[in-house]
Amino acid sequence: MVAACLMTGCVSASRVDDLEQQCRRLQYEVDKSKKEKDKGRSEYAEVNAGLNSLRSEVQALRGEQEQTAFRLDSHIKEYQSWRQAKEPPSAPATTGPDGAPVVTGDAGSAPGSDAGAPPEAAVDEETLYDTGRQRLNAADYDGARAAFGKMVQLYPKSEQCDNALFWIGETYYREKNFEKAILEYQKIIDKYPKGNKFPAALLKQGLAFKEIRDDVNARLRLKQVVRDFPNSEEAKLAAQRLKEL
Repeated sequence: MVAACLMTGCVSASRVDDLEQQCRRLQYEVDKSKKEKDKGRSEYAEVNAGLNSLRSEVQALRGEQEQTAFRLDSHIKEYQSWRQAKEPPSAPATTGPDGAPVVTGDAGSAPGSDAGAPPEAAVDEETLYDTGRQRLNAADYDGARAAFGKMVQLYPKSEQCDNALFWIGETYYREKNFEKAILEYQKIIDKYPKGNKFPAALLKQGLAFKEIRDDVNARLRLKQVVRDFPNSEEAKLAAQRLKEL
């Protein structure tokens, strides 16, 4: 009888030990789960704080970009006002009996010096454009500007207008008249944002700003090329020039 009681007591004690071990394991798992949960909350808080910091930085950069763009627009308007004040008023256009404009030959020729010339309206846009390119390649920059300018004036809806304006800008750039080049490139940026010469106009305007040591506006235009046209040849050149600023 005593032996049976002792055995029963041993079994009960063993069962108690098993239950205590199970309790300890369960408590361990609970504690572990709680720690992991607390750790997760801490990591979430850190990530959220990082996101808030990034949002603040993005907003600051956007504000800086808007301010820089405003300065760029103001700078260009100053150039335009300065150039208009320096340039003499243009001579009135010569017209024929029917009121149509008359071709006067090369730029600078006196009105009526080419008496046999047909009305300008009879000169097709392709001829004017090709003449401008030929004169540009021959470094006849005044003649190139005259031809391209006539084409833009007579055919303002032509698909070649943005190209003609770009080449006018190039004539000034090659003459190192960078202020005027900036104004011509701006015409493309304002009027032909979807034209094929838009990336090139941004790039060359940025390079023109660089030439006159306006590094702030140069960076703005070059970064715009890299950001908006990342796979273009213009972007590659813009990235190279940015390293020099």
